Amino acid sequence: MKTLAEPIDIQNFIDARGRLVVFENAKLLPFTVKRIYLLSDISQGSIRGQHAHKSLQQFIMSAQGAFSLKVSDGVTHQTLDLSADGPGYFIDKGMWRELSNFQNGSIALVLASEVYDVGDYINDFEEFRRWKTGH
Repeated sequence: MKTLAEPIDIQNFIDARGRLVVFENAKLLPFTVKRIYLLSDISQGSIRGQHAHKSLQQFIMSAQGAFSLKVSDGVTHQTLDLSADGPGYFIDKGMWRELSNFQNGSIALVLASEVYDVGDYINDFEEFRRWKTGH
């Protein structure tokens, strides 16, 4: 099966004091980070994301807890389970993404290649499929 999101192992330093997670631009990700945000206090049953980006690339990981990440190229769909002790995932431009099944207290960390631009979003899946095929 074609991989729609590339797993990236995060450098963790764990000792008796806790966990330190390190990100260094140009060493870990295939883009320079221009925006960072967290999703937290997520209501039970909520689905986040539900959009694609025309140009923006993202790295998504669980900073705490666990949740599911669904990625689609418009034809193939892949669902990945993210947890704080697992890898994060690189999502290239032109991919649909949805985050769901959040455990209570989960926090999603997102690193983005661009600053927020409402014009870069495709918020309707059928519109996304048409955009992908050029129709």
